[in-house]
Amino acid sequence: MATPSSLTFSIEISYWANFYFFVQNLAVWHKSCRPAYNQHWRSILSPFTNEQEKMLLLFQKLRQQYPDTKSPLEHCFFKTTSPLECLNQFFPIAESAVIKHVFTILQESFTIVYKQELSKLNDWKNCLAMRLTDDTNTDNIYSILQQLYQTSPKGRVHVFLLLSSPNHTGGGTNIDHASISLELSQQPLDQYVHPLGILWHETIHLRFEKKHIHPLVRKHFSVSDQWSRLTEIAIASLFPRGLLTQKFFNQPLTERLCGYTPIVSKQLFDLMAQYVNNQRSLDLEYFQQINLLIKK
Repeated sequence: MATPSSLTFSIEISYWANFYFFVQNLAVWHKSCRPAYNQHWRSILSPFTNEQEKMLLLFQKLRQQYPDTKSPLEHCFFKTTSPLECLNQFFPIAESAVIKHVFTILQESFTIVYKQELSKLNDWKNCLAMRLTDDTNTDNIYSILQQLYQTSPKGRVHVFLLLSSPNHTGGGTNIDHASISLELSQQPLDQYVHPLGILWHETIHLRFEKKHIHPLVRKHFSVSDQWSRLTEIAIASLFPRGLLTQKFFNQPLTERLCGYTPIVSKQLFDLMAQYVNNQRSLDLEYFQQINLLIKK
């Protein structure tokens, strides 16, 4: 029998969060920025002026001085209603002035994009809220994750809906310790399974893996890149194109799990299936087996 989920999801749309997402992507300050989004936005807007391009470059350099993804910028733009005033609490006056000017000079461009996408974001808000509230899959998924990760997280997950492009979606846990983001405005509503899969993928990162899996992996594997690779493979084996997406939404598995060959991907899926089907919790043996498979 499924364990009733102790997690609730609050689906949220924020003008300022989307504006920040728009600016920081265009500034290309980090490898995680989405080139597909920048290309899409620039294609529907008039060419940026030299002054706008100059300010984006200044923002890029400033943002790179604060490399933590959960920076004061995320706090101000995602979690407050007056982000430009909030900046004064965290940044020197000169830096605050640069950030404010970037948003002032790009506001007209952003508003064009946001007005086109807002109704789609609202449709997605209603769709996801219905699926997460009314669908018994939520309790069943929670029960399996609870067993795998040996934890029963409680409370609310804030899900911020963000702009996307026609051919790309994504998500992240780069806001704070209670929030995730979903980039999906251009995704057709009838293709709701993939965004739901991303939502669960990011929720595992946010609320399930930290209690037992992070300490376990960090104790027995020496390189930080290896930690993130192993834990990412585990989650990707489940969502968004993994075993639990197949089980609950009748969707096919990806042929290339985390970019690995179809043969290795099948072996990784088979390994996770043993733990799911036998109601086993992820352990050192599981991660050692992953490590061997991806080194073949």
